Amino acid sequence: MKLLSDVENFFSPTRDKLSKHLGAYEKVDVIFSVYKDAKLSELVTNICLTFVNGLLSKAQCEDKPENGLYTVPFEAPGEIYEKIFVEKKLTLGEAMYDGMAICPEEKSKHNLVVATCQTIRELQNNRV
Repeated sequence: MKLLSDVENFFSPTRDKLSKHLGAYEKVDVIFSVYKDAKLSELVTNICLTFVNGLLSKAQCEDKPENGLYTVPFEAPGEIYEKIFVEKKLTLGEAMYDGMAICPEEKSKHNLVVATCQTIRELQNNRV
């Protein structure tokens, strides 16, 4: 899937430099659930990324990813992820604020959500 390689390329700078935000956690799984449209009714795929000590360790598509304590799930239409990871015209935080993407709010995962959003913003600005 092209979006998987786009997302993997987007996070590739974290292979060379430690992300100060996600690096605070030994292992974090980030799941981007890609839906066909804004109604989020038809799941296309899940893009699952694993960060170990802030470095992108693994990127893959999965049908049913595991949801653990250090797993952050995001849900949005594919076009929103393209604006974030390919065009770099939208941050994940902006997409969530405008209701274009959702992340189930769990108090225990708030810091992981913030760390993921900050990492994406810095990579969009070419800073890690």
